[in-house]
Amino acid sequence: EEERSRLENSKLEMELSTVQKQLEARDIELRGLQDLLDVRTRELQDARTYLDTADLVSGEDVVSMAEALNAEIFQTAAYMADSSAFGAKCRLVDTGEVDPWLGADFVEILRSGKDTETRVQCVQVALQASLVRSCMATIAMWHPDSKIDEGLRQLYSKIQKTSLAPVAGRWRVMTRSKSKYSTPEETEKSYIPWMVRRAILVLLLAGWDSDGTKTWEACVDTIMEKYGRRIRDIVKLMMRLDKAISESVVSKDIVVCIAAGGNQYDPGTMENADGPAEKVQPSDRVMCTSDLGLKVTEASEDGTSEEDTYLMKPKVVLRSSLA
Repeated sequence: EEERSRLENSKLEMELSTVQKQLEARDIELRGLQDLLDVRTRELQDARTYLDTADLVSGEDVVSMAEALNAEIFQTAAYMADSSAFGAKCRLVDTGEVDPWLGADFVEILRSGKDTETRVQCVQVALQASLVRSCMATIAMWHPDSKIDEGLRQLYSKIQKTSLAPVAGRWRVMTRSKSKYSTPEETEKSYIPWMVRRAILVLLLAGWDSDGTKTWEACVDTIMEKYGRRIRDIVKLMMRLDKAISESVVSKDIVVCIAAGGNQYDPGTMENADGPAEKVQPSDRVMCTSDLGLKVTEASEDGTSEEDTYLMKPKVVLRSSLA
């Protein structure tokens, strides 16, 4: 009897061991299936992200963001010009850095030492133009490194030519979301000095003579102390607009735009910042852009050219306004 019980126990132990091994094997199999399911789920999510062509923001939303940015640029430029003191002489000997984005004519106007009221107006417009150009250059950029930036631009251009707009747009969204911005704090540190530098150059060009402007370092400290918060606000609004048009719009390409200085006024592509277009003389010329514009760039039906539709035309200051 005892021997039989021992045999039965041994048999039960063997059966239990077999069941345990089967359960362990099944558990391993289930874990493998779960891992495979997780992989397939991630793949499906990535595919859905790539295939999703729905815009997260509307054209009206983007226009509102651009208007807010333009308003902050205007208010900051006006405050900086009104609260600065100017001497009789230009303090910027070498204008080579400012000529490309202000134009030689505007540079000469700022250097001329006009009466106080006219000079303040010119300085305000020049500050607007410098901040607008800085924002546009930053928004157009794909990557802080110039070589990588150029490579991504060229690649995107090829994708646009060979793919449907939603496919190219999805590639842009996925790339721009990873290539450009890190943390907001690091981004501000990168772009604020650029805007500050351009603002200082404009002020020195006009003979800036406020307290705390004797050296370049003192100028930077003065700008950051008096206007740093406003400049940071501009950068934040610029980043919000940039991320909206580059990361939240898939179906089309929305780009910021300005009008080139020296060109004839064209009511189809720009607005007169100082009044109705009907009053503009044919001989008048664009001095600078005071407000960023927005346009949708699409390929023509035959695919041989690009067509622009303006959501918001850039506002320009004409030569006659600063005479």
